[in-house]
Amino acid sequence: MKVRLLIFFLLVSLSIQAAPIGNEDGIADRLQPHALPSQVMITTDPGLCLVNAGVIDPSSLNAAPPAGFSLPVGLVHFRLEGLPTPGASVTVTQVFRADFPAGTVYYNYGSPGPGLPPVYYNFTYGGHGGLGAEIVGNKIILHLKDGCALGDDDDTENAVISNSGGPAVPAQISLSISRVSSGQVRLFWPSGNEGLVLQTTDRLDPAATWADDTNPVVTNGGFKSVTAPLADAQRFYRLGPLTP
Repeated sequence: MKVRLLIFFLLVSLSIQAAPIGNEDGIADRLQPHALPSQVMITTDPGLCLVNAGVIDPSSLNAAPPAGFSLPVGLVHFRLEGLPTPGASVTVTQVFRADFPAGTVYYNYGSPGPGLPPVYYNFTYGGHGGLGAEIVGNKIILHLKDGCALGDDDDTENAVISNSGGPAVPAQISLSISRVSSGQVRLFWPSGNEGLVLQTTDRLDPAATWADDTNPVVTNGGFKSVTAPLADAQRFYRLGPLTP
């Protein structure tokens, strides 16, 4: 029986133009505290006040970026004041120039709990009790709660929310394949990319459903690998985002 093996390589990159975005209302961005020159437009719930908004260069932080991801627009920092009550929940929307590619997640940089040092943590929507960042096209919708360590850097119910975070896109990583035997193949990729997992599907069209591969992952030196059986039907593989 002739077996045909097809493999899909996922290489994702993103280019964001460094030009003032504004809201195209004819008012210079420098005159609007909610419009961050060269990066992003921020809006929030009526009656709230955005202060100290800016974009942080990740290289200025004493921390390595999330493994397997890049931060193409840096970290958007802002302080939100005037919440109606301490402990209130709010929504903040960030609008960028370009849509984000599939696999984009959102990372915050801050203390994940009282007395803990600041770190990068995945703040993508889902798994945080209704909090987190929804990524829709070129928009990021942040669901935040005052006083919650995840999303509010000051970790205090004081009617103020401080947040630093940004979209993280998968770095360009090669997925390779080799035949182990007449009935098995090995797929391997560089280790250190904890945000990515091997995924598989049996078709490549808009309706395709990608599922995490269930074969054991082995780490050896600088690579991770999975040994998979050859099947009569074609299979496609990719490195996809870890489900938050």
